Amino acid sequence: MSNFNNIQSDTRKIKTSRRNGVILVLVILTILTVVFYQQMVAKESPVDNSTLSDIRQVFLASVGDLSLNKDPLPLLGEVQSQSSATLHSQTSGEIIGVYKKIGDLVYANQVIAEIENRSQRATVSQADASVEIAQASLDKIKKGGTDTQTSILKTTLDNAQKTLDQTKASAVSVLNDTFAKADDSVRNKVDIMFRDSRGDNPQVLFSVADSQLEIDIEWSRLIIEEMLNKWGSVLATLDASDDLISELDVRKADMNSIRVFLDNLALAVNVLSPNSNLSETTISLWKANISATRAVVNGAITALSAAKSSLNGAQSGLEIAQLNYDQAQIGGRSEDVTTAEAQLRQAEAGLQSAYANLEKTIIRASISGTINTLNLEKGDFVSAFAPVASIANNKSLEVITYITEEDRNDIKIGSKVAVGSEWQGEVKNISPAIDAKTKKIKVEISVKSSDAILTNGQSVALLVERISQKGEEELVDFSIPISAIKIGSGDSVVFTVDEENKLVSHPVVLGPILGEKIIIKEGLTAEMKIVVDARGLKEGEVVSIIE
Repeated sequence: MSNFNNIQSDTRKIKTSRRNGVILVLVILTILTVVFYQQMVAKESPVDNSTLSDIRQVFLASVGDLSLNKDPLPLLGEVQSQSSATLHSQTSGEIIGVYKKIGDLVYANQVIAEIENRSQRATVSQADASVEIAQASLDKIKKGGTDTQTSILKTTLDNAQKTLDQTKASAVSVLNDTFAKADDSVRNKVDIMFRDSRGDNPQVLFSVADSQLEIDIEWSRLIIEEMLNKWGSVLATLDASDDLISELDVRKADMNSIRVFLDNLALAVNVLSPNSNLSETTISLWKANISATRAVVNGAITALSAAKSSLNGAQSGLEIAQLNYDQAQIGGRSEDVTTAEAQLRQAEAGLQSAYANLEKTIIRASISGTINTLNLEKGDFVSAFAPVASIANNKSLEVITYITEEDRNDIKIGSKVAVGSEWQGEVKNISPAIDAKTKKIKVEISVKSSDAILTNGQSVALLVERISQKGEEELVDFSIPISAIKIGSGDSVVFTVDEENKLVSHPVVLGPILGEKIIIKEGLTAEMKIVVDARGLKEGEVVSIIE
């Protein structure tokens, strides 16, 4: 019985082994079938390797065009207004009004700001009155004085006397104010730098490298002390009946002496360095005091000059008014008419001069446009001839660029220009000379596109049309960009593109190099279209042509 069971077990094992073998054979046959099918499909449908990688894009150009430099000239330009102006102050002083702001549109001669000008306006009024007086005098002499005219001239005479009295009082006030400023500047602000400043031997408290400069400073301080004492004594008894013009001249000379003294002191103090006996704080204080006193003294000198001018004008006005009134009483002769006409012309010239001085205090727009910069605020102090504003017509723009002498032969007025990536323009003007700063030639380009969006001061890329100075029949040598040459170990070639967009090499014989180009002695024709940039290319490579 046990033998029977063993036989059955062996039989089952044999059957199982046969079944597994059959299954293995079937799996192997299936795998072989799939592999065979894939190989057949691969043979019938070969893979296009060109689709598995990016195709190089190339530019083509004819050898003739490249030799004639007909490719556009790339430049960088700056957008500028066709009309612009920088405004400068014509005089120094405090800004009393700013009437415009950055971005405002202004028209020519419109007032933008104003410098303190009470003295100038007073001078204009005085000069205007002098013209009226001179005109009245001439009319009286020509026509003879009437009662009405005589009455008018008497009123004018009285007014001239009142003006003179007021001007004298103002001059006395200016003299007193100037003395106060001189006294404070020297005895309060400057004397802290001296030992025995008001004595017989004033000495500076620091070492001065220039011994002569030190002597000049200390001697000037001694003289100024005597001058201040005398000035104070004179002012104690000064009134409008004194010779004020002479006094103004004397005090202006005194103030000039103080100004020279302060200039010398500034030379000595400005080079000081801190040491164990002199701190940085003390030096800074001295410098600040000297700077402040120099400004005060300069202002006082200006006030003395203005006071003298006003006093002279008032005295002249009174003399003319008196003469006119006297002539109205006695009548005039032919020579009196000539004199009166000359006096009228003189008065008119004085009025024009007064208006000119007043106009220097008014900052006006020299052109119509937009205010792009404005460096003024009310209360600021401006110096004469300082730039204070810029105005430009931002809607009428042009592009400025610069070219070399070599490029000058390739463009002319009227050459087309690509401005940026989407706008068109043309060359409007080419400077006949080389710019002294840039050492290049200035070119002005007008923008023709009405929809161009440009900003004054913006930089923009340009492509300028080249206009060759010679035709193809004049070509002697072919010159192409160096980038178009593929230099190998044995030869140099250029590439053309065949009907299948594959690169075809052509051996060439190289000549001398000319800047970014090279002369080709053999291997090219004018009609041959070659790849402009051959770097990284090889023969037989499939490429895409950029139109």
